Amino acid sequence: MELVLLTVPDCPNAAAFEARLAAAMVDQRATVIRRRVIADEEEAAAAGMLGWPTLLVDGCGPFAMSGLASTLS
Repeated sequence: MELVLLTVPDCPNAAAFEARLAAAMVDQRATVIRRRVIADEEEAAAAGMLGWPTLLVDGCGPFAMSGLASTLS
């Protein structure tokens, strides 16, 4: 499983989110956790960012709702 944390530069919540995620997944050795910094609206839309931070599980947002637009905000 791959977990990707999408965030913006200097996001005040990213480090805590990433630490909690790593702690929750400590026994999941096959899980890869990465952080990706999103710079602009175009990149946010391409990545499926729904605010920050956004968590993707194997490329999908587990909390995404149908019809919700991607956003950097």
